[in-house]
Amino acid sequence: MVERGRIVELIPGRSIGALQLGGLPSALPRGSVQSDSYGGQMDGVQFVLGDDGRISDIWIDDIRSFPHRLMLGDREVPKKSPLAELQQFFGSCLEVDGVKGGRFYNCSVGVALGCGYDGSDANVQLRIKHR
Repeated sequence: MVERGRIVELIPGRSIGALQLGGLPSALPRGSVQSDSYGGQMDGVQFVLGDDGRISDIWIDDIRSFPHRLMLGDREVPKKSPLAELQQFFGSCLEVDGVKGGRFYNCSVGVALGCGYDGSDANVQLRIKHR
């Protein structure tokens, strides 16, 4: 069954939807919420500002519960698939050592996937740049 709803485009190393790496807070799209001088969110997509005041990181905390369709080119991200299948979808993925917050995998397509420290994939984080 194909999930219906708004489509959010994923461009590795560049953007998730209307949020773009390098963007300025003054140019944030309508509907975005800057929670403080550190970052904010828009439609379930989080962002953080770097020391230069530009967006330096963009991610979805949990693609399992992300309310919109997520597209990579002409392919829909299988958000509910097991972590191993998501890793295949995003190309070969290698675990990154020493990252706080759980296990992270840098994938060859240019995204990072995160899961629990124990490897459980009940929640899967997606970032558009490597960790």
